[in-house]
Amino acid sequence: MNKTYIGVDVSKDTLEVFIPGRKSSQCVNDKAGISRLVKALQSLGGAIHVICEATGGYERDLANALWDTNMAVSIINPRQAHDFARSRGRLAKTDSIDARSLCEYGQANEPAATPKPELGQQELTELLDLRAHLIGMRIRLKHQIRHLRDQESINQSNELLKLIISQQKKLEDRIAEKINADSEMKRKTERMKEVSGVGDITAASMIAYMPELGKLSRRQASSLAGLAPMNHDSGKMRGKRFISGGRHKVRRALFMAAVGISQFDSVAKAAYQALRNKGKPWKVAITAMMRHLIILLNELLKNPKFKLQTAP
Repeated sequence: MNKTYIGVDVSKDTLEVFIPGRKSSQCVNDKAGISRLVKALQSLGGAIHVICEATGGYERDLANALWDTNMAVSIINPRQAHDFARSRGRLAKTDSIDARSLCEYGQANEPAATPKPELGQQELTELLDLRAHLIGMRIRLKHQIRHLRDQESINQSNELLKLIISQQKKLEDRIAEKINADSEMKRKTERMKEVSGVGDITAASMIAYMPELGKLSRRQASSLAGLAPMNHDSGKMRGKRFISGGRHKVRRALFMAAVGISQFDSVAKAAYQALRNKGKPWKVAITAMMRHLIILLNELLKNPKFKLQTAP
């Protein structure tokens, strides 16, 4: 069955919609506007596949409404959409142009539909995002306190810092409660924590930001996380390999865990030290540990019989 790809450019207040053969139209990005849009798409008949960009959450209500009506939707990386538009010679940028480009991106690439996340996963993602925001606030505030000279300002800033730390602790308790209340998330967490250096937050981050983990090949796991080395060759020139793209929130969680396993896990520590002995920079060695870790976690979740190696 042929699909009709619909491009929707999402912003905070509006949804710009492009349907092939028609002029683009606009509706309000709220519950009523989304409801009218979904009904209009259903009236088209046939297989409908909506293409929109990840916009930091503004696309969430639209996606949920489409999922609830069993309509396919692909939430793509904005960089992919922008690169595609430039490949078509479109340098100008408006909502209507973006909506048309998204429609054409779907027609040209036929992307896989984005699966609907479980409710528990969505809630866990929100908690982890808020925790990351609090950590950013805490770091910025600590830097600011160092440059303060007024004692009252220092005291107020320290009180605020204590409050942020307290709120972070409450969030981490809620994250643990959320995981323990869900048997599948609890099972995955306990399995991943078999790796030395992987704690509750790292495991929760993998569940929230990479729900496909445990269903991927080694190459797919490292590529999805943005940890697969990319070639940079031309003719006889052989450039340095580098990592690119992928899910930065996954890499952020893996970074701290990689530092931990390179110190506490005997097998990983030996592999890390071997890289350093070969003259590899610290960042390259840690990136290799991150790639090793995501592949290992994927295998642990995929294969219940898989056992971790121990140093001889």
